[in-house]
Order: sequence, then structure tokens, then C-alpha cells
Amino acid sequence: MKMQKSKPENIHFGLAILYVISWVFVSFALPVIANDEFSFTVTLLLMIPLILPAILHYFVGAGVKQRKEWARQVSIIIGFFLLFLFPIGTILGIFLMVRLSKGNWNKMIEEEAASSPA
Repeated sequence: MKMQKSKPENIHFGLAILYVISWVFVSFALPVIANDEFSFTVTLLLMIPLILPAILHYFVGAGVKQRKEWARQVSIIIGFFLLFLFPIGTILGIFLMVRLSKGNWNKMIEEEAASSPA
């Protein structure tokens, strides 16, 4: 039996979900924790930086799933920045950069072409 390899787009979709969960937590829990005057401003300031990466990861993940070259390049850049988020980000960054290197990218495209019905 052939072992299924992890797909790079799943990393992006997973990170998008993580950011959305964080966004929901900030938008609902923070107003309860903080006082009323402070909470609205802080909630807005924290919600924007959490939702923008979620949107970015979603669209890059969709592009990688469709094997778009722009998505591969953006994903490698994201992987580079993930390297600095030790230890989990480092692992995810290395995974993205290795799996989306030109050789592995071409191999994934060829494998999909070979496995799809003609």
C-alpha cells in the first residue's frame, strides 16, 4: 500500500482555520474580559491582524490546490516567515519550502496528471 503524502495546501487551510478560531475568540471573549470602553477598540485592533492572514492562507491554499505557480511562490515566502515561529512554525515552514521546491512541485503535477483519468 502506498503511503499518502501530506499536501501543502492542507497546511494553509489548517492555518486559516486556526486564525479564524483566534478571531472568533478575540471578537467574543475579549469584550467580556475587558471593560466596555477599552474592549471595542482593542477588539478591532486585534481582529484585523487575525483575519487578514486567514484570508491569505485560504486563497494561497486554494491556489496551491489548483497548482498555480503564483501560489507556490507566495507559499514559499510564507514558509520562510514561518521559520521564525519556533518550533511549530519552523517545522511547517520547512515542510512548505521543501514540498513546494521546483522539483517536488513538478513531481506533484506529474503524479496528479498520471493518476487522473484520461
